[in-house]
Amino acid sequence: MSDGHDVRLVRNYDLSPELNEGLLLRSEWSGRAVMGMVEFLWGLSDGINDAGLSLALAYGGRSETGTGFGVTTILRYVLETCDTVDQAVAALARIPSHMAYNIVLADAAGNTASVELTPGGGAKRMPQAIATNHQSGPAQADHPAFTRSFERHAHLARIQSPPVALNAQFLKSPLIQDRYGEGFGTLFTAEYDPLARSMGLTICGSRWDQTLDAFKEGQRIADYALKTANDNRPLIAQAAHVHAVCEPDWSLAARIDWIAVASDYANGKGRSIASYLPCAA
Repeated sequence: MSDGHDVRLVRNYDLSPELNEGLLLRSEWSGRAVMGMVEFLWGLSDGINDAGLSLALAYGGRSETGTGFGVTTILRYVLETCDTVDQAVAALARIPSHMAYNIVLADAAGNTASVELTPGGGAKRMPQAIATNHQSGPAQADHPAFTRSFERHAHLARIQSPPVALNAQFLKSPLIQDRYGEGFGTLFTAEYDPLARSMGLTICGSRWDQTLDAFKEGQRIADYALKTANDNRPLIAQAAHVHAVCEPDWSLAARIDWIAVASDYANGKGRSIASYLPCAA
């Protein structure tokens, strides 16, 4: 969102806690500073670079595939090579995605955009810089009632808050989700400020601020209450039960055999990244 003076890109990342790597990484692999949430080892689900270009992905709601690159790798490439929204949109139109995804972008000049990626190639720029889990056109989204995609999209379209107040909107219904046991809960809310080249990460109500210029390594522990329709135990009891079984030590992530992880994934044996970590309890 941009008002001509300020700009923000805010996203909620909704997924099962079992399927997220939980890693915020600042890198300079190509000589350019990039900071964002890692997905599939080196890709990004959202991030910002030293030009202030910020972006985030949302699943497009369709399971069909085509010949193309994984979207998290595409986002990494865009942040490594582009400075502005226009440059990023041109790259997204040129690079084919293997599945349907929606990308929201913002830059330090206050430009914003939302782009729908088509499986196998093609990008359509949308009239508003908002995105949920469906796309325009005749193809129907998978399970839109479950993701509440249309409800959330309509809510986003009505928001009139200034950019600085946008993050607060994402921390309440209908944008925030708490269905972790169903595989659809908000794991984090990321607020990117292209002018300050910073991000604020809200996890379970706790805010963690980082900047590209003064990044500080650290760790945050999130307890996502696993509430399911068939389990009526109090949420705290459920969480305690889960942690009693195995509490992964995420500080040991650097010791993971990432080649083994990639090999398992390629052979259809993918499992939670946490399962590759030693248990602390």
